[in-house]
Amino acid sequence: MDTGDFPVEIEDCEPVSKEELEYYHRKFLFLKDSGYFSEPKEEKFHSGHVKPEFIEFSLANCRQITFEVTERCNMNCKYCGYGHFYKVYGNRKENDLSISKAQRFLNFMTRYWNSTLNTSYGKTVYISFYGGEPLLDFNFIKEIARFVKTINLFYNQVQFSMTTNALLLEKHMDFLVENRFNLLISLDGDEKNNGYRVYKNGEPAFKDILKNINALKDHYPDYFREKVNFNAVLHDKNSVSEIHSYFKEVFDKTPRIGELKNIGVKTAKQRDFMNIYTAINESLYNENTDSSAIRREMFIKLPEIQNLSNFLSQYSGFIFEDYKQLSSYTSYKKHTPTGTCMPFSKKIFVAVTGKLLPCESIIRRFTLGKVTDKKVDMDFNRIARQYNAYFEKISHRCNLCYNKEACVACIFNLMGQDDNPFCNYWMDYTCFSKYLSRTLDYFEKEPFYYPLIMEGVSID
Repeated sequence: MDTGDFPVEIEDCEPVSKEELEYYHRKFLFLKDSGYFSEPKEEKFHSGHVKPEFIEFSLANCRQITFEVTERCNMNCKYCGYGHFYKVYGNRKENDLSISKAQRFLNFMTRYWNSTLNTSYGKTVYISFYGGEPLLDFNFIKEIARFVKTINLFYNQVQFSMTTNALLLEKHMDFLVENRFNLLISLDGDEKNNGYRVYKNGEPAFKDILKNINALKDHYPDYFREKVNFNAVLHDKNSVSEIHSYFKEVFDKTPRIGELKNIGVKTAKQRDFMNIYTAINESLYNENTDSSAIRREMFIKLPEIQNLSNFLSQYSGFIFEDYKQLSSYTSYKKHTPTGTCMPFSKKIFVAVTGKLLPCESIIRRFTLGKVTDKKVDMDFNRIARQYNAYFEKISHRCNLCYNKEACVACIFNLMGQDDNPFCNYWMDYTCFSKYLSRTLDYFEKEPFYYPLIMEGVSID
């Protein structure tokens, strides 16, 4: 390459050395050879791609059943997903899920788990309890745990998990420890940070929550260390650094930190919602403290690392979800619109009404089946038609998107808007170019993230 005299000066630019220019030339050639400057091939999505037999296979290999134990809660958190900010879930009637319906569904699932369709030999199946506050119906949890122990699974083992606000934790901790529950405790940091987590009468709940957590920690220190984790919600009363330092100092834990859900907010509540909403990246980079240590320690729990991991999994070309995908790998991929999880591929959520949904975050009208007093009503053909109909409504938009591979949009959130869904994640050529540039630049500036992410990728 003939670069002429060095250093080279370009108007309004800093001087560029010969080494820098040669480096960026090599980088350009590498990206060009990798196809980063070529137009993506026009690619149509496959109509009818979701097949009934695929849904049945996914069901037999489903690794998590989450029971909505009760709609009741002993708290009234301001930002609750079922609270006054949101419009999508309807009224909570304080119902409980019947034990008989839960047992009926577990028997239904056991037939699939023990069938030849199940290829997840030796993997753990998680039975999870969710609310409201699930410990308000402790009898349900106790009876289902007892019932699960009577189930004879040929290929899988079972673990219990629960999300709780911890207000009833000390009362029931002996049972939870005895049955080795994985606990995810909701807590936003110290007393000031927990200003939105209050009782029904508006009184702060922090001191009672902390009392229960400390009782568990003091009585069962090994269990607490191995089985207990925390989930904090970010808002205007806390920050990432405050949350991180509190849990590290008080419990020697690194919590999950989540942003407030910004989908389904009532129009009349938008301004109030935005007054308390804070983005994780904004909190990290706007704080006066050095965020590098926090970012390294939290790592995969941060959105930016999840995005980088998603980029590598979709665009690197050498990450496979399982051995089956590896053995049948081709350079051609079939796509369905959006980044929606396929039915039952991750979990099944059983609502208190008996409705069956892909997860707890989905609007209840998008049910995939129902557990009645007599049977489990699930029609794989109907579910396939349902998904394909949803995809058909957005496919024309997805066909023009440059980020088909790493899309994170859920069709159910899009469909929750109206019958002509609009996707906020859609990228044209310019947006996608900026996305690629930002991502590659991040890896170049922080190269240690690449091996950390790659080492964290496992093959089933």
